[in-house]
Amino acid sequence: MTANGKFQRGKTVRLREQAIAALLTNPSMRDAARESGVGYSTLIRWSNEPEFAAALKAARNELLDSAIQRLKTAAFNAVGTLIEVAASPASSDMARVSSSKALIELALRVGTIEQLADRIEELERKTTDENNGGFEGSAQTLTETPSERWQ
Repeated sequence: MTANGKFQRGKTVRLREQAIAALLTNPSMRDAARESGVGYSTLIRWSNEPEFAAALKAARNELLDSAIQRLKTAAFNAVGTLIEVAASPASSDMARVSSSKALIELALRVGTIEQLADRIEELERKTTDENNGGFEGSAQTLTETPSERWQ
C-alpha cells in the first residue's frame, strides 16, 4: 500500500478499491460484497488483512474529514444568517429575539468548550511534568506497589 492509502499494482487492485467504496456506502458487508462484485468470504478475508484494513481506514478518515469540513462551512453560514436576522430591523421581533437567543447559547457553549480545553491542556501539562520528573518509567516505579508509590 502506498502512503496515500492506495494499493500498489496488482490484479485485484480495482476490486479492492471497489470493495472499499462499497463498504463506505453500504450498511452491511453482504451488501458491499454484492455491490462491488466481490464474494462475501473474500471481503471478510480482505478485511482482516492489515493492508486492506489500513486502506479502508484511510478512506473512512478522508470521508469523515470531508463531512466535517462541509459541516463547518454550513455552521459558519448559519451563524452569519443568525447575525443578519438578529441585526435586521426588517426582521420581526420574534425572529430577532430567537436569533439573538441562539447566538447567546452558541457563544456560551463555545466558551464552555474553550474552558474545558484549557483545563484538559493544563492537566496534560501537569501529567507530563510529573512523568518527566521520573515518576513514570523508572525501574523503581515498576517494582513498587501502588500503595508504596504514594507514601
